[in-house]
Amino acid sequence: ALLPFTPFDLPAGESQAIWFDVTIGVNTDPGTYHGSVTVRPPGLSEQVVTVGLTVFPFALPDSAPTRTAFGIGTEQLSQWHGVPTGTPEFEALYDRYYWFLVDRLISPQHLPVPLDPNRMAPYLNDPRVSGVLMPYSDDATVLGQTIQMYKDHGWMDKAYLYPVDEPYGKAQYDRLTDAAGKIHTIDSSAKVICPYYRNPEFAEDELAIKHLTGSVDIWCALTSYYHPEELRERIAAGDNVWWYTCCVPIEPYPNFQIQMPPIDHRILFWQMHHFDIEGFLYWSVNTWTDDPYKELPAMWLESRQRDSISDGHLLYPGPDGPVSSIRLELIREGLEDLQYLKLLEDMAGPAEAKRFVQRLVGGTTFYERDPRELMKVRSQLARRICEG
Repeated sequence: ALLPFTPFDLPAGESQAIWFDVTIGVNTDPGTYHGSVTVRPPGLSEQVVTVGLTVFPFALPDSAPTRTAFGIGTEQLSQWHGVPTGTPEFEALYDRYYWFLVDRLISPQHLPVPLDPNRMAPYLNDPRVSGVLMPYSDDATVLGQTIQMYKDHGWMDKAYLYPVDEPYGKAQYDRLTDAAGKIHTIDSSAKVICPYYRNPEFAEDELAIKHLTGSVDIWCALTSYYHPEELRERIAAGDNVWWYTCCVPIEPYPNFQIQMPPIDHRILFWQMHHFDIEGFLYWSVNTWTDDPYKELPAMWLESRQRDSISDGHLLYPGPDGPVSSIRLELIREGLEDLQYLKLLEDMAGPAEAKRFVQRLVGGTTFYERDPRELMKVRSQLARRICEG
């Protein structure tokens, strides 16, 4: 957890890292700036660390670099902060968590406000908000009214419907087919997303893609179950391709678990560019234990004999709102890397951006493990953007 700074005691023989965030205004003159950090421990001589900061002559865009859909658990917020759901106080609390993620280029799945277009507008009209989960109803009249409301306000390009999660049995596939048929009958442009991670249990030798075709508009494969060649036909048909992680996969795939090297949390977004992935889904940022600062959620993975630690836990509860984590800040860095690559694409074409990505990524398990190399490529990428 990246706790807000307060004075602290440090026992002899121990060390403590301190994380500084520096925000650069868009009107800041380019150039190299210098500053210093002074440490004055009682009874010892002071130590001065000099810091150099280079500001490049370009600004990152206001809009999100890719679609994202991260879950915020309302029950966990309510229980930890002691604020009942359905109250104005809870709405204000959820709002703080919502914008905290948006400030890090992440769009939560749900809005803090009810289905009221006047109250939804400040969120969905913000260019940093890349998407929202449209509520699904089996009642075709209610569903049609909801879809029409999104259309009337120009929000269909940000909306997705999520009627079934990770289908594997026939009943779940039938449920998805029925829901998607109802949605597409009302409006063929409505987008159905369905995360999937395995072959169907009723057709173990066949990929899920075969059985999802006709129902799904946004393909969202687990990163370790991503089949780019088989999805080419769906892309040609106009479908979108996302992917997701959760408690799996673990090494040698990158993910957000705390036991993984920090570069793994960032390189996922370079992999997205490598495979032309258009969105990232993650199920929860706040699946907290009773003491989230001392105990992280863990899932035992019998097939790999490994623990998947901290799944669904990317931020911490503070006294009045969210506290960030190193992992969440590295996710933001990865999303900013995508913004750099998008700037270069717009300037010099996709092939030039791919040239930088290929120095770090060759596949889902073949990627650079040395953070120094990533930082070198990022710096060279910035200087290439400066060249125009």
